[in-house]
Amino acid sequence: MKARGLQLDKLNDSIDLSVKLTLKHQDTKLKKKQTRRIKHKMNPVWNEMMMLEVPRELLSKSSLDLEVLNQANPGELEPLGRCHLGLDSSNVGLQHWQQMLDNPRKQTAMWHALYD
Repeated sequence: MKARGLQLDKLNDSIDLSVKLTLKHQDTKLKKKQTRRIKHKMNPVWNEMMMLEVPRELLSKSSLDLEVLNQANPGELEPLGRCHLGLDSSNVGLQHWQQMLDNPRKQTAMWHALYD
């Protein structure tokens, strides 16, 4: 939905941010989606809903990776950080995943810290 407190040293002069979502079942990538790009905003707001249809029986061994990307140059995406949601996650990643499982087809939002 949005980001705040992104590391300035990784952004250089160009700010053109998006988020890539990758749904995985075990180690197999099932689906990928990406938000639109937001330019010139240090605290971007995408406010986009992403629907990923997955059979319930696959969810126990599935996960969702989110990666914040900056397009510094045309055709070149630089990763700024990522977070992981799923049953193999811990703390907020696991809590958010469980909330999504408990409330299918409902929007759930939580803050997540990014790591490299």
